[in-house]
Amino acid sequence: MSDFLKLLFGMGIVVLVIGFSALIFEKFVTEETITIKVSKKEIKISENGEEYYLIHTREEIFIDRNNSFHGKSNAKELALKIRTGEKYRVKVVGFNFGAKIPYFMEYRNILKIVNSKTFIVN
Repeated sequence: MSDFLKLLFGMGIVVLVIGFSALIFEKFVTEETITIKVSKKEIKISENGEEYYLIHTREEIFIDRNNSFHGKSNAKELALKIRTGEKYRVKVVGFNFGAKIPYFMEYRNILKIVNSKTFIVN
């Protein structure tokens, strides 16, 4: 029985280390530049009064929120630049599992606009 508890404790430690590593190194592992066309933009307010934005596209929903892990503090300025119906090349960070997992990085975060549709060459 004590061997089982040691194994369970060891596996728990490994899961915690992997989980914290995923949070800390998420920006470096998942950062990519993609092209999006905005279909809808929503303003939301969190429970602690922080304002953030949901950016809807045909393929995915993104979040525009300040996040210290991502080194992002320009959510409001970025949201003012993003307009419905426009096409943007943006840098995003986060995991895209194809399904929404509640309370666990539900949406990828938009870090910055690389350029807008006027600069995209087809």
